[in-house]
Amino acid sequence: MSEERIVDPTPVDGGSAGRNFRTFLLMWFGGTVSAMGSALAGFVIGVWAFQQTGSATLYSLIAVAGIVPALLVAPFAGALADRWDRRVMMVWSTAAAMCVTAATATLMLTGRLEIWHLYVASLVASVVGALVRPASMAISTSLIPPEHFGRASGLTQFGGASIRILAPMLAGILLARMEASGVLLLDLASFVVVLAILLAVRVPQPHRTGAAASAPRPSLLSDAATGWRYVRERPGILGLLVYFSAIGVAPTVSMILLTPLILRIADTVALGMVMSVAGVGSLVGGLLMSTWGGPKRRFHGIVGAGVILGISVIVAGVRGDPAGIAAGVFGIALGGPLMTGCFNALWQVKTPLALHGRVFATITMIAESSMPLALLAAGPATDYLLEPLMAPGGALANVLGPYLGVGPGRGIGLLYIGLGVFVLIATAVASRLPRLRYAEDELDDAVAPGRTAKAAPAPVPADAELSPST
Repeated sequence: MSEERIVDPTPVDGGSAGRNFRTFLLMWFGGTVSAMGSALAGFVIGVWAFQQTGSATLYSLIAVAGIVPALLVAPFAGALADRWDRRVMMVWSTAAAMCVTAATATLMLTGRLEIWHLYVASLVASVVGALVRPASMAISTSLIPPEHFGRASGLTQFGGASIRILAPMLAGILLARMEASGVLLLDLASFVVVLAILLAVRVPQPHRTGAAASAPRPSLLSDAATGWRYVRERPGILGLLVYFSAIGVAPTVSMILLTPLILRIADTVALGMVMSVAGVGSLVGGLLMSTWGGPKRRFHGIVGAGVILGISVIVAGVRGDPAGIAAGVFGIALGGPLMTGCFNALWQVKTPLALHGRVFATITMIAESSMPLALLAAGPATDYLLEPLMAPGGALANVLGPYLGVGPGRGIGLLYIGLGVFVLIATAVASRLPRLRYAEDELDDAVAPGRTAKAAPAPVPADAELSPST
């Protein structure tokens, strides 16, 4: 193993810890403001796209365009986050996102916006997001001690939940008072806020020392592969990732198809109401994680959240009215922050700070790898198979109709039920696998309590063997 060491960029003293936490809160605030602007724009664009096409297939393709590029870029984004200045990386990525929003707003203002434009915009925004996420995560974990990782994740989820509550209602009010293009201009203004904060703050940047400090870095490709090798050599974390990726299909598909589902049985007011209820669920989950931090054994929190998710997806599919769907969506949104917070806290404390960018990118890539295929299948399955089967006179109308109802949206409801059952089965299997149950016991903590970093190898050479005790 190389003699290269990572120097803790944030020595433990009261003043430094206080300044770092204030920096974290400031960046969290800026990210929340920007996310609010993007949520307003996303709501408006989503309604516009479905009203233009009336197709769940074309609507879900926009989501696919927003996921696939990020999966392809993620390993390299993580490597760049560990070798570049993370704050500068976020500045340039935010500027690129501003350009995408400005182009979309211009096309809408001039009446030239088409569906294919949204595919291109989603693709570019996906790449930008892939660059921002590992840098942001690595910065956060360098600013706060490991015992607060769960709470920090909960705070992030809390901010996202607040947005999900307010954005749909606010978007409805704004659409009644201004054109959709005006909402996109508000999104541009939110980017200005986060850029100002990023330019003002200073964040710790881990640096290399020892003999390897003067040695050339490995290639970007080798550096990107380090995150995968690190996860692969830790079967417990890898197994949890496979489980995470498998069941992640259910909440993702459920939330993506929520707009087509509601708009087939109600109006945009009902859609805003249901999405706000989802925000309340996320808010409760985020508050729980930010104040509680999750159970001592993170695995219990992960599988407990899996049970909540499975039951809630089924509930959302059983009822064919907005109120019943909202009840299920509340549980889906509640379980998300609990599961994500527990899993993030587990891998963060087991991973050296110098590898956080690459490992986070690898985890993101694996966790989301199943989503594009699921979304590609879900749209056509509901449009051309499940919806006709559950329509009046359809093949399943007489069999399942007395229990689920028939008509628009009931095919999507049937899909929800199937996904919920799958989540419960997968969670039951995961809870019985020793490798997953004891993953956190098999690995030493790489970040010591009370510190933001622990001396650790960084970066790991491309040909190094990564053992669980690293």
